Amino acid sequence: MNSERMHDINKRLASPSLAERLFYKKRWARGFDATNNGTICKVVPVVLCILFSTTLLAQPARFNISGYLSSTQSGTALSDTNVLVNNTIHNRVNLNWYPSAKIKASVQLRNQLMAGDYIRFTSNAGNLGTYDRDPLSFNLLENTSYLLNMSVDRAWINCTLDKLEITAGRQRINWGQTMVWNPNDIFNTYSF
Repeated sequence: MNSERMHDINKRLASPSLAERLFYKKRWARGFDATNNGTICKVVPVVLCILFSTTLLAQPARFNISGYLSSTQSGTALSDTNVLVNNTIHNRVNLNWYPSAKIKASVQLRNQLMAGDYIRFTSNAGNLGTYDRDPLSFNLLENTSYLLNMSVDRAWINCTLDKLEITAGRQRINWGQTMVWNPNDIFNTYSF
């Protein structure tokens, strides 16, 4: 490019034409004019409320939902041409309710979607994930190649009074966690 052409391009960029200046000036004035019902005047309060919504909350949360989602794939090669493939999608949903500072309640669900060759070749696939004596575990969907199981494995209420804490319901038993040994090792068949 020659230097005259570059100079001309730089000059145009430095000083926009009258039409460009009027166009941008009108758009700027129209967008921020409070008397004109422009979209900016409607959007700014909504955006500010969303940005500062965490500081607008005056009370602690009384209801909390949390959980996770995981997926596990597995394959088994029976021969060079025969491969069995399975997939399990595991989901946990934790619902916590805090009606007061001394009382809290929780319901925790476990959902499992199992699909693949293992389900197809298992004759009692409908019993996977369910227990005979567990009325809170049941199959939502059941087919020859997939199974969706839901289990309410934890449901409890907790009350705390000064130096007394009472928890009643279906809850997890934590046997402990140590580096070498824990009480659950009594039931393991491994020899350490």
